[in-house]
Amino acid sequence: MGLLAKLRTLQALEPGERGVLLQAVLLPAVVQFCFHTMGVSGTQAWLRTWALRGKKTLSSEQKLLKLARRGTSLSTRLLRGDGTCLVRSMSIWALLLRRGIGTDLRVGFRKKDDRIEGHAWVEYRGLPVNEDPAVTGTYAVMPESAAYDLWATSRKDA
Repeated sequence: MGLLAKLRTLQALEPGERGVLLQAVLLPAVVQFCFHTMGVSGTQAWLRTWALRGKKTLSSEQKLLKLARRGTSLSTRLLRGDGTCLVRSMSIWALLLRRGIGTDLRVGFRKKDDRIEGHAWVEYRGLPVNEDPAVTGTYAVMPESAAYDLWATSRKDA
């Protein structure tokens, strides 16, 4: 798709949808920076606060899921592949939460060639949003949605 066609597609979006796409493109870079300065739990706490201050949207959930996927994919290309699965997933999780769509941040592990590998993705109603189910099916998934910020808070209280 050429640049002109992409601009027409962007122009055809409603203003609120363009905002979602713009946030989806920019948020991974912000999250990656915050990981370095505030750590994972601090970043998720900040994102949760930011997200819960958002307004629910009138757009369809499926359209928002598509915009969030498209924007974070574009962000990955713009950042030249920088950013981990956790950065992308936490960005989508926060972006959708900001619009009133509850998702689960999932983390899974698998053993491959005598190494343990981890992977993160977002699920909506039990289905992966930003990953192929064939990929997520190769990981042993943690039973609870990943809430690093809440885990860190409960550890401090203990």
